Amino acid sequence: MSSVLKMKQGTYIGISPHSSLHIGSVRTFLYVYSFARKNHMPMYLRCDDTNKDRGESSNLEHLIHQLEDFGVEFDYNELHYWNSSIIYQSRNTDIYKQFLSKLVEMDVTSELGGLISLDITKVLGLLGNIRISMADLIKHSTTFNLSACGYKFIPLFSLTKDRFLFHIPCIVDEDLMGISVSIRGEDKIPLVCIHDTLRILLGLRPVQYLHLPILLDRITQKRLRGEQYFIDKILTRFDKNSVLNYLLKSGYRTEKLSFKNLHEFMRDFDHKLIKKSSNYFDENEIK
Repeated sequence: MSSVLKMKQGTYIGISPHSSLHIGSVRTFLYVYSFARKNHMPMYLRCDDTNKDRGESSNLEHLIHQLEDFGVEFDYNELHYWNSSIIYQSRNTDIYKQFLSKLVEMDVTSELGGLISLDITKVLGLLGNIRISMADLIKHSTTFNLSACGYKFIPLFSLTKDRFLFHIPCIVDEDLMGISVSIRGEDKIPLVCIHDTLRILLGLRPVQYLHLPILLDRITQKRLRGEQYFIDKILTRFDKNSVLNYLLKSGYRTEKLSFKNLHEFMRDFDHKLIKKSSNYFDENEIK
């Protein structure tokens, strides 16, 4: 049995209900889904709905249907595991505040510019220069020194907007869901040292990581941004099966010319064949 399956099983995807799915996000979700099903893990869904700047409208049901159109099949229990619903971040604010209060009581935070931030100097004073070993399933294991992580302050909570930023909801939700493998884009690798430090401080379970390659904008050399990359827009120009094949093959080493559907791809899926480097989005390769 692989080391993945020896741990408490589970992974997840996070979706913002206030925006449309980008084509890069769809590729990520397809790989997460394939990994989960191949390893007989549940794949939970987390609703990232705390950014009030994006408005109150929600199109979560539409986003789920979009993924289902590409062959993703959610089990009923995967969508009804947390108080008969998926995890909505906005409903867990009180839980996040309990963990933030613990950090404040430990005196490892500072209040600066309307933010409550993790103060790395204070953390070093409490824990010493800890070494964090990242266990990644497709990349080489890496060891981080907290003192060399490149951060002085990590914003955790906006006092002016009364909103949690990425870090605490991420690690707390992963613990609540019993996540054993945290799957995300390789641009999140620099956050491993911070997230694992927070887990140590808060007494949360460690996780394994699988950092996926991401689709990049050739001009900005960053993640795809903008409406032109919404999957709705892409599907007005290309048929669904062509888009599916492009997404499956663009970040995966395979000799197959095409797949009939997602299930055919999943049948021989091996996470070790996922490419280790990100690549540029090229719609000319969608055939």
